[in-house]
Amino acid sequence: MRTAAKRDKSKADTNMSSPARYRVNSPNVVHQTFADEVVILDLARGLYYSLTGVGVDIWAMLAGGADAENVIRALHEQFREENGAVETAVVQLIDELQREDLISPGDRSGEGSVPPAVRKIARFAQPALVKYTDMQDLLLLDPIHQNDGAGWPPANG
Repeated sequence: MRTAAKRDKSKADTNMSSPARYRVNSPNVVHQTFADEVVILDLARGLYYSLTGVGVDIWAMLAGGADAENVIRALHEQFREENGAVETAVVQLIDELQREDLISPGDRSGEGSVPPAVRKIARFAQPALVKYTDMQDLLLLDPIHQNDGAGWPPANG
C-alpha cells in the first residue's frame, strides 16, 4: 500500500507542469562517478548500486539539481529519440531512484538548473539501476559511516 502511494507521489513529482528538482539523500547516500559508471552507496541499508551509459548523465543532472524537464530536454538534444523513449526512461529511472530512497524531490522554486552537457554516447539505451546486496553485512559493520562529522578514524587526543 505504501509503495503504491509512494509511486503515485513520484509520478506527480515528475509532472512537467510542476517540475521538481531532486536532491541526493545524503548523508546516508553517497556516490562516486567514474569514467562510465556511477556507484551509489546507501550507507543506512548497506546496499550499493551501479548506473552506466546514459544513467551516468541522468544521475549527474539530478544530483546537480536539474528537474526532470531539463534532463529530458538535454537528452533530447543529444539523442533526438522519438516516440517518448527519453521521457519514459527518465521518469522510470527517477521513480526507481525514489523507491530506493536514493533521491527525493527538493526545491520547486525558480527555474530548473541548466544540466551539464551529456557525454558523447553513440546511441540512447534505457538506463538500468543495478542493485547489489552482496556486501550488505560489511557495509553495515563499517564504522566509516558512523562518525560525528569529525571524520574517521577518530583523531588521537
